[in-house]
Amino acid sequence: LFDGLLAAIEFQERIGIANIEARVKHLSTMLREGLAPLAAAGHFRMLSPAGAVTGLTSIKPERIGCQDVANELMAKGKLRTRVVREGGLDANRFSCHIYTSASDVQGFLDTAKKVFL
Repeated sequence: LFDGLLAAIEFQERIGIANIEARVKHLSTMLREGLAPLAAAGHFRMLSPAGAVTGLTSIKPERIGCQDVANELMAKGKLRTRVVREGGLDANRFSCHIYTSASDVQGFLDTAKKVFL
C-alpha cells in the first residue's frame, strides 16, 4: 500500500500540479460549454459555476429524474454518473481529471444529447 502511495505521488510530481490543474480546467470548460445549450433549452440547471476550477460538474435535471439520467447515460453510452441525492439536491455529477481525454468528454456530450433530446 505504501509503495503504491509513493508511486502515485511520484507520478503526480512528474506531471506537475500546474499541468494537472490546467488539464482539468480545460476539460471541465469543454464539458460545461458543451452542456450549456442543453441547459439553455431547459433540460437541466447547471449547478457548477462556469468559471469553477474544479473537475466536478453538477446538473439538476428539470424534465426527468436524476436516476433516470444516470440510467440513460449507462444504457446509451456505458457512462456512469454520480447521482447526488443528499440534501434533496437530486442532481447528477460528472468528473474530469488527469485520466480523462478530450475524446472522453466529447463522447459524453454526444451521449448526453441522446439522453436529453
